[in-house]
Amino acid sequence: MPLATLLAASALFVGSAHAATICVGISAPACDGSAETLQTALDSAKATAADDRIVLGAGRFVGPFTYLPFTDAGELELVGQGADTVLTAPGPTKSSITVLRMQPDGAEHGAKVANLGLLVPANTEALNPGNIGVRGATAVDGVQVSLDANDAEANSPIGVALQTPGATVANSDIEMSAGSFSVGVLVQAPGEVADTRIHAPVGVFDVASSVTVTRSRIVTDNLGVFACNGDALVEDSLIRVSGFGTGLTARGDNQCSADQASLTARQVTIVGSGTGGETVGAGTEVGVAGQTPVLDVSLSIVRDVKTAFEAAALATGTATVRVSASDFDAARHSETSAGGGVGIFEQPQPNIDADPLFADALFGDFRLGSGSPAIDSSFSPPLAADESATDLAGNPRIVDGNGDGVAARDMGALEAPEVKPPVDTKPPNTLITKGPKRKVTLRSGKRARVVFRFRSSEAGSRFQCKLDKQRFRVCRSPLALKLKPGLHRFLVRAIDRAGNVDKSPAKRVVKVVRLRHVS
Repeated sequence: MPLATLLAASALFVGSAHAATICVGISAPACDGSAETLQTALDSAKATAADDRIVLGAGRFVGPFTYLPFTDAGELELVGQGADTVLTAPGPTKSSITVLRMQPDGAEHGAKVANLGLLVPANTEALNPGNIGVRGATAVDGVQVSLDANDAEANSPIGVALQTPGATVANSDIEMSAGSFSVGVLVQAPGEVADTRIHAPVGVFDVASSVTVTRSRIVTDNLGVFACNGDALVEDSLIRVSGFGTGLTARGDNQCSADQASLTARQVTIVGSGTGGETVGAGTEVGVAGQTPVLDVSLSIVRDVKTAFEAAALATGTATVRVSASDFDAARHSETSAGGGVGIFEQPQPNIDADPLFADALFGDFRLGSGSPAIDSSFSPPLAADESATDLAGNPRIVDGNGDGVAARDMGALEAPEVKPPVDTKPPNTLITKGPKRKVTLRSGKRARVVFRFRSSEAGSRFQCKLDKQRFRVCRSPLALKLKPGLHRFLVRAIDRAGNVDKSPAKRVVKVVRLRHVS
């Protein structure tokens, strides 16, 4: 492998510039040492307090692998060569297996994994939890997770489990479509999912914790983002649902904890497979008495689902759905009150019910087409301090999408391109609406007082006036002048707001004569 390629692969995490590099299955001058197996390299990194970087070559590495230091072991980075590096474990199996189990060391130094693939083996034992791709890592970046091809009956496998506070999944691709309850990302400690594609029955499962999902794409036939007694924020993301799928769910249920559930969604696009199925855009559920889950959706698009929003109270408690400045089928919301509970649907800001004019929904292009009513919402608050400044595609979030000269948020995950107002190159036309006659008689004194009134064909114009051989000067209408006897030429020109100058000024010739007294 070329040295430049190795260095690029091993420098994904900038904070470890002085780490020792242990190479496995690869040889290059950048390697400070080598190990026969990945587990040997992990054990070696765990044995010292120095920072370590493990670089894997291309190939299939069969584990499971563990890195569980309980003392100071320094920072660890595990980096592969992209899809050509695959970690897996033997399968199918009846016991639960984690392909790569990691955790920070005793001094809270991170354990990071990047730029490789994880193949999760089958679990054929229905009573055991499913297998896991990677869990405990503090950062998962550029990782491709998938199920073994024979895992059609997998028992709830999990792609990535976030178990360390502040852990992140970014720039990754998680394909867990097999199994009835497979989970793309399981959140058991406060974490973040960003710029990631997830295809799974359960995209992101937040269990009594908190998670932020940003600029991500989720495909599901069950639950897109599920906050079970947890706190979730989803923004600038696209969720596609089918079958009995629900895009966003905040559920109060003692299966997770006694905490209250809340889910905030802004700038999200949720698209179903049609209104004839059982799909739901987003909803709240009270599963046990005393719960008050809240779903707050703003500046989002929910289309082609049977039920856009659902507030279901199945026990004593309140299920609340709030929807603001969003585009959805106004008739497709449901409030269920049962067992002493109450379902509430609120609209704090006006919503619209209109075709968002997706560029090509049939082929998965959910950009807003020209003339979309979802472009430049009238409700457009400034970006929050913790809010992404870009949309799902990485483009600026608040731009002028309709060419009216005002930048505003669009509804949905994708901001329409900026439309600049047409450039005004047409000069205005200046008219003198009132002025002296062509001949003015001076009856007394040395000068005659005259008044000119003028206007422009374009509102908001300013004016410049000129008398005889003087230069053009700023003036306003009405303009009073004192003229001495003789022939005078008055000129006035308008300048519009774009700076265009009337090249044919309006003019008036005035002759001032003295009144002759006859004796």
